[in-house]
Amino acid sequence: MSGRYWMARGWMDHPLFRGEPYTKAQAWCWLIENAVWKRHRTAIGGKEIFLRRGQLSYSTRYMAEAWGWSEAKVRRFLRVLRKWSNIDAATDAGQTVITICNYDKYQAHDTSTDAPSDAGATQQRRSSDANKKKDNKENKEKEGAVDPVGSAFKKFWDTYPSRSPASNPKKLALDAFRRKVEAGVPVGDILGGVEGFAAAVNQQQRQDGEKYNPRGAVCQAVTFLNQERYNDYCPEVETLLTDEQRAALARHSGDGQGDAVLNVVSLHASKTVGH
Repeated sequence: MSGRYWMARGWMDHPLFRGEPYTKAQAWCWLIENAVWKRHRTAIGGKEIFLRRGQLSYSTRYMAEAWGWSEAKVRRFLRVLRKWSNIDAATDAGQTVITICNYDKYQAHDTSTDAPSDAGATQQRRSSDANKKKDNKENKEKEGAVDPVGSAFKKFWDTYPSRSPASNPKKLALDAFRRKVEAGVPVGDILGGVEGFAAAVNQQQRQDGEKYNPRGAVCQAVTFLNQERYNDYCPEVETLLTDEQRAALARHSGDGQGDAVLNVVSLHASKTVGH
């Protein structure tokens, strides 16, 4: 397969892709997309910098936030790109300037089709963190915008065990869910954890019968998320709980400020393997 295809600037800001850490390929596309298409003057940290075609200047902290990486991972990736001659880097007025090697090979189409006014507006829009945040907010507010985090939360909420008649604020849980996803926690880990938690609660309910107390057995969903209790449950294993395990679960459930929640299912599985 030969030839090339074109991607519009800003496609990586779409809400559909937000909240997921970038792959190396996506990070490379981000660098190409954010490089200026012609000589551009910008002010960074109170100092004026001139960028040539194919150059960009962002801090490693900014790129780490944009890519969902750690700063150390960003620095390692940039070193690899320099080793393979994909980029070059230099310091101008105390600011790191990245040059995309062979930029014209990737963006030769720009010289014949980019309208100066449109390209200039694109660079101005990307010249500051404040403008980028504004763009993200506008994208989120577009009618019919895809909200994958909201869809994932609906699955989480539908699976979460009932605390009725005790309270379980949904809005607080949604906010906590978004924070975890934006921090890089895989949605699959949260959904798998809540499935395991629901299975454990269901087992306790069957064993307790009429003595079952939903308020004591089920913490608020916001607590479950904030304390990362989803890490303590494995939904693949189902077994009856011993009296010892039920007592431990009761001590660590609810809205108390105890330490880690007991992983009842994993504990039972480890004991079974040992016999």
